[in-house]
This record gives sequence, structure tokens and C-alpha cells, in this order.
Amino acid sequence: MKTSVDIFIAYSHDDKPQKDELKKFLRPLLNAGQIKVWDDHDIEAGRDWEAEIKKKLYGADIILLLVSHNSLASDYFYGKEVKSSLQRHERGEAVVVPVILSPCLWEETPISKLEALPAKARPVSQWPTQGEAFADIARNIAEITRRLLAQHRQLQDIEEQRRQYAAAAKAADHLYAQQRWSEARKAYTDALAMWQSSFEPASTTLQSRIADCDQALKRESDYTRHIDNARRHLQRQAWSKAAAEAALALRLKPGDEPALQLQQQVTNIPIRGNKHPLPPLFWFGGAGILFIIMMLTVFLEPPHDVYILVAGVVLEMIFLACIVIDNRRVKAKK
Repeated sequence: MKTSVDIFIAYSHDDKPQKDELKKFLRPLLNAGQIKVWDDHDIEAGRDWEAEIKKKLYGADIILLLVSHNSLASDYFYGKEVKSSLQRHERGEAVVVPVILSPCLWEETPISKLEALPAKARPVSQWPTQGEAFADIARNIAEITRRLLAQHRQLQDIEEQRRQYAAAAKAADHLYAQQRWSEARKAYTDALAMWQSSFEPASTTLQSRIADCDQALKRESDYTRHIDNARRHLQRQAWSKAAAEAALALRLKPGDEPALQLQQQVTNIPIRGNKHPLPPLFWFGGAGILFIIMMLTVFLEPPHDVYILVAGVVLEMIFLACIVIDNRRVKAKK
């Protein structure tokens, strides 16, 4: 988290005494760790001075333009530092503060669009003492510093909230991918409570996922109801109802193992009794043939009566074999 404000001082070397005096008045802010002050006097030997100036100028939060007839006469100050500073100010990247050191035609420059210090843009040289002027400048810079630090803290808080929101949304996505619908719905709801207008994913995405979870939970509830109904109907031997409930469960969860097992159980229900018995005429016919044979053996002379009796026994055995085969067929269907 940013705890201090970077200040860049642009000035003419002819105004170095005033620049050094201003830095003395800013010293309390520096000692408190609220600001860091830089000017070209801080460039280390051997460094590319223009590269160092650009680096600090483009990284500064506050740019102080020490305006005088000397600085306005400087091509580098007016042509480069002022131009770059105003561009950063217009983009909202830095706060540019002109400090009027002495009377000059600064009102005829682009600097005139900015609010200048000291108070009422009264040049430092025209104050009763320079100390009063620099104290007024320092108080205003302290106020700007406090405002910028508060903005930095707010931005830091927003970034932290953005990070927490993104993490919560990711966790909800993980639960959603695992089809843990109830947990995912709660996670999406909690994440949605953290959403702000600039956060990603958008709130509509989370609302859509919550709706998906609600539909999935309803399907789970309906599926459980159909499975329970199928099992209850199976216990009550209501085969058609059990089959219908199992089919509804499979419609909600195609290929679901428990529903398939229930459907298989209903399909393989044993047949109670003989659904295809031999016709009654067959039974009466067999008994009639046996009666006729017995009567013929009474009236026929030997050995014809024996032949008829043997034939009757054979027919009766065939008749009994048919009964046995029919019973086995019935048992095979059970």
C-alpha cells in the first residue's frame, strides 16, 4: 500500500535559493513519511540527467512548477517540463501546482489554467516575508498530500475488494463445475453481495449461474421424488406405476444407475400363475379318450382289447407329457 506521495520540483537553477527554502518548509511532511521530494539536484553523478528527470517527472504524484521570469525564460522548463506536467495533469495522473515566486506573465501561459500558490497566486516576493509565503504553500501541499493519500487508501481498498470478489467467484465456479449445486448457489450469492460496478465477472454472470443452480436443485428434487415413488410402487407391486416413475427419473438423469436398476426390476417381475394355460378342451378331451378306451376293452375280444389298452396307455402318457412340459414352461417364466 502506498504510504507517501512523490513530489517533483521543476525550477530554474537561477531560483535555486527559493527552491531550497521551500524544501525546508516541506521538511515536516518529509519527516512524517507523508512525502518524498525530488529535484534535479538529487541526480547522482554519472547518470543520464534527462532520463532521470523524465523518470521522476512521470512517476510523481505532485509536480511543483516554481514559476518566475527565470523559469519561463528556460526552454527546458517551459518547453518540456511544463508541457509533460500539464499532459499528466489532464489525464488525472498527477496534481500540478504552480508556485509563483516572482511577478511574471505566467497568466499568458497554459499554466494559467491551474490554481496557483501561494494564496490568490500572490508571488512569494510580494509577501511581507518569504517565510509567510512558503508556510502558506507548505500548508496547501500538506492538504493535497492528505487528499491523495486518502485516494490511494481508497483505491487500495477497492483493489482488495476486487481481489476478494474474484476469489469468491472462482470458488463458486469450482463448486458449480463439481455440480455441488446448493453450495455453489450460496457461494455465488455471497460473491454477488461483494460485487461493484467495475468488478469482473459481471453481476449478470453470477445471477445466471444462480438461476442454473436453482434449476439443477429442482431437477434433483424431482429426481429424488420419482425414485422414491418408484421404490414405493415396487414394494406395493404396482408395476406400471413403478415403471412410469423410473422412466421420469431417467428423463431427468439419462443413464442414471439407480433409475436403470429400478426399471430393470420392474421389467423382470415374476409371472404369477400360468398366463397361457392349456385350453379346457384339451383337459376334457384327454379324459374323454381315456374313458372311451376303457369302455372298448370291455366289449372287444382278446387280443384286441390288449391292443386298445396299450394304445390308450400311450395316449395317456403323451397327454401327461404335455402337462409336464406346460408346467415347466410356466416355471421358466417365473
